[in-house]
Amino acid sequence: MSTSTPSHNSSPDLHRAAHTPARRRFLTRALVAGSLACVGLTASAACDAGTIPAYVTLALRSGLPADGALVSEGGATLRLGTARLTVLAAALESCPATPTAQLRALLRPSVAHAHSEGSPTRLGEPHVVDLRAATSTELGEFQPPAGRYCGVRLTLGPADADAVGLPSPDFAGTTFAITGDIDPPSARAVSGRSTGNLTTTATLEPALAVGEGDAARIELVFGDATALSTATLAGLTDDALAGTLLLGAQRVITATVTR
Repeated sequence: MSTSTPSHNSSPDLHRAAHTPARRRFLTRALVAGSLACVGLTASAACDAGTIPAYVTLALRSGLPADGALVSEGGATLRLGTARLTVLAAALESCPATPTAQLRALLRPSVAHAHSEGSPTRLGEPHVVDLRAATSTELGEFQPPAGRYCGVRLTLGPADADAVGLPSPDFAGTTFAITGDIDPPSARAVSGRSTGNLTTTATLEPALAVGEGDAARIELVFGDATALSTATLAGLTDDALAGTLLLGAQRVITATVTR
């Protein structure tokens, strides 16, 4: 078994590299980011001296078929023209704590936080997401404390007039809206909306481990081709059809983490 002892006689080349303009700019940006978080210009869990915040970007895209065709249990097909979803908030959920971690949390000094819609692990700005778009929509950026995170909880509900991505003023008050057509046997045009509230959670597998200064991106995929596979469309009003599709789609949310 061998051990190594750090040398205090660093070479001139390493000493110069540590003081290059690029290195100084990196350190400056890191220190500024940590300082902004601690004075409240960005959300931060706890402001220990010298802490460099972690950044986790959250994005959402549609997993519905590209052609918009969704087949129901009875064989009828809904062909979507438009589909838009309002995400009111998103929260990064910690993995269940072990008994030891729970005890440490109880013994740790408490930190008071001012009330706000956002926090280091919660995004509170509403977004309207186009579920017929081929690209993802960024919902914001968490700045979580170091730890392990096992899920992302989405709160869906009616958009307000200031929601990001609001397609038109009359979309305010809407959670989910669709237009399209139903193929035979009951061919008709569809224009429905849901105005209710719903909470759903996407599991992160494997769990996301976050350390000081880390950066990561979570992309959620909302729904898939089976969103209406257990539903019977006959007799549904347009609004009931929109609600049925929303319930079916939110049951299938997958998450991909990249660094």
